[in-house]
Amino acid sequence: MEPGIPQKVFANATQRQMHAVTPVSLLLVEDSSDDAFFFKRMLKKTGLLCNFQHASDGGKAVEALELAFKGNGIDRSKPNLIFLDLKMPVMNGFEVLAWIKGQPFSQELSVIVLSGSDDSSDRLKATELGARDYLVKPINAASIQEKIHLFNSKRDQERKDPS
Repeated sequence: MEPGIPQKVFANATQRQMHAVTPVSLLLVEDSSDDAFFFKRMLKKTGLLCNFQHASDGGKAVEALELAFKGNGIDRSKPNLIFLDLKMPVMNGFEVLAWIKGQPFSQELSVIVLSGSDDSSDRLKATELGARDYLVKPINAASIQEKIHLFNSKRDQERKDPS
């Protein structure tokens, strides 16, 4: 799928009502088509309502973010949660994190790193560059659901208490 074209991922109407929150607008940045396929499949299993976009490398992620945030209005295609692979062509995950950190819209995004590496130096570097969390592959539907629920809880709390 091309960046900038949101795709709804949700289960049946009953599950949708159970998760009656503002949908997460999620950008998956993953160069492995197999990993992207399985991520989307696991996301669907969670039953959460999401606007889903996929970028196959860091360069395409930057393009999608620039396109989404160039306007001033609220746009459902604007990602607010990014799952970001570290090891990618064109721009790796660390380079994407550094780029995001320098953007005026960086505070509107939460980034969760996806990596095959459990190296503490990778975790530290990702955190220093602004990642909110770090998941080691392989991941499962429960871990995705947990991270999205935490994101929603923080987002709801920030809306109630914007200080």
